[in-house]
Amino acid sequence: MHPILFQWGSFVVPSWHAFFVLAALMGWWTLGLWGKLAWPEGQARSLDSLFLIAYIAGYTGARGLSIILEGESLSGFFELGSMTLYGGILLAAFAAILYAHWKKLSIIRLADLTLPSLMLGIAIGRIGCFLNGDDYGLPLPNQSEIPFWAVKFPNLNDELYRYPVQLIEAAVCLTIAGYSWSKRTLLKRRPGEIGTIGIVGYAITRFVLEFYRGDDRGQIFTDYLSPAQIISILVILAWAGVLVFMRYVAASGKQGKA
Repeated sequence: MHPILFQWGSFVVPSWHAFFVLAALMGWWTLGLWGKLAWPEGQARSLDSLFLIAYIAGYTGARGLSIILEGESLSGFFELGSMTLYGGILLAAFAAILYAHWKKLSIIRLADLTLPSLMLGIAIGRIGCFLNGDDYGLPLPNQSEIPFWAVKFPNLNDELYRYPVQLIEAAVCLTIAGYSWSKRTLLKRRPGEIGTIGIVGYAITRFVLEFYRGDDRGQIFTDYLSPAQIISILVILAWAGVLVFMRYVAASGKQGKA
């Protein structure tokens, strides 16, 4: 754990905030590169606008949901504090869908366009969480035989080895981003496939990793599933509904031309 990335006198650069900014910059940069393939008719200014809208909405959603789940005062919204990733993803997605609708870009193509950059951003952000000692995993059940991948967090003051859930999530997201780039030729031949891999792959990963999280994430509706797990289920169901609907619309269009 290394919560302070850099310090010069009273000037301090926290690791988490540095990686948050790095994730945003890399997301913006890769969106510009990927956009040339996934949205060739889109202008660079449109990609920049999409990123800015999603970034502002993402911060608002992440900070807002964290305040709700942790019972904080709304007056602390603009203060540096905890954020909930899924809150940012959902509000950013909603804002991006509205923008895409205005630009006549389908949800399917929007997912193909944004998911690789989002996965890269999440991976970088989770490394920042690890360095800061946030979102840590459960202690290993056997503390006498420690595998090489287990980690300790000094900020918890318990000397327990834990599951490195932040690094696992980062590795999965990097894999999804890399796979998406390797399959970029599918953008024209099978639209929606890259977006589906990102959405479903991340939702399943997050659902499973939540069982190994050791920090308090709050409870909604049930004591057995965390809010993130419930959201993961809803995201998969919602995306399945989008795919079914888009296929129905496409099939109806072909029948109408027949």
